Amino acid sequence: MAIRLGDLLVKQGLITEQQLEEALRNQEMFGGRLGTNLVELGYVTERVLAKLLSEQLHIPCAEAAEFDRIAPAALAAITRENVEKHKVIPLGLANRQMRLAMSDPTDLRVVDELAFTTGLSVKPVVAPELLITYAMERYYGITRSTRYLRVAGAADAEFQVVQAAGALAAANEAANAGVRIERRDEFFDQGRREFKEQRFDLVQAAQVLVGVQAQDEVLEVARRYLAADFRQALVLVLHGDVLVGWEQSGATIGAKDLRRVAVPLAKSTFFRLVHETRYPSVGQAKLSPADQWLFKTVGLAANEDVLCLPLLVNQQVVGMLLGVGPLKGQAGDRLADYDTLTKKLSYAFQILLLRRRILGQ
Repeated sequence: MAIRLGDLLVKQGLITEQQLEEALRNQEMFGGRLGTNLVELGYVTERVLAKLLSEQLHIPCAEAAEFDRIAPAALAAITRENVEKHKVIPLGLANRQMRLAMSDPTDLRVVDELAFTTGLSVKPVVAPELLITYAMERYYGITRSTRYLRVAGAADAEFQVVQAAGALAAANEAANAGVRIERRDEFFDQGRREFKEQRFDLVQAAQVLVGVQAQDEVLEVARRYLAADFRQALVLVLHGDVLVGWEQSGATIGAKDLRRVAVPLAKSTFFRLVHETRYPSVGQAKLSPADQWLFKTVGLAANEDVLCLPLLVNQQVVGMLLGVGPLKGQAGDRLADYDTLTKKLSYAFQILLLRRRILGQ
């Protein structure tokens, strides 16, 4: 949305800067919209959030009670697939016009698409993501894969992870009713958080890199970013003239053994070319026997497209980022983004070096 919700809430005195920062960290870890995280943390109510969004967007606000009495005809107007895809809820239907709850009613693309697929005139209204999520689960059976439920009678900070839907009953039985399913009114008052797989993007990477305290944390950011685009990912560091395995995703080797895997650049064809040219390598890798040994030892597929990028600090190659088997499209489809990523990683390394010099470490 064009509006900066967090800044607006702080400006109006509804939350503090510290609460906003905590909500942003919560959003980075668990996903969802900022407003959802603020409600879950108990810093604003869904009613206050919806009213604020309505005033700023000049779009009517859905009442919480509307989600408890949705007519079957309205629910049937949109398929389960479209509800899940667009995260919307039809609240009412009258005279070929559908009242549609959206967390972002300014998304005209969604409005137009649903108007076309339903053959109805769509009247969007703003509603908090939490209310929409509740209704998706109640009316369409769209459950989240994992959730936190507060342990009954326990301290506020204590949670137990259980699986959604059918596993809830098993969890209740196993815990002798120590974990209970919350009512809708409790849904918003308690600290339940969602776990949704979301792509680790450049914005998130930058937010993490700002606060890193060690080189391993920088390399972990690189691994997480690669893992979002490739079936397998490998981060290597350069010790002298030898490449050493450091972080991996989707490979078959454990973390401890990975750091024992080393290949001299002089015996490599693939990695040596990237090191010498300082340019990314995209496509089918041409592997020397030493390269083949590394791929086999680590458990990487040698017959898939790869993306290999040099990691530079002060114009010197300090490591390599390797993605194997793109999850979507081709290995080089997002080269511009990876160029930005490697620059951010480089800046983070430089800041760590400067920090050590300042502290005399």
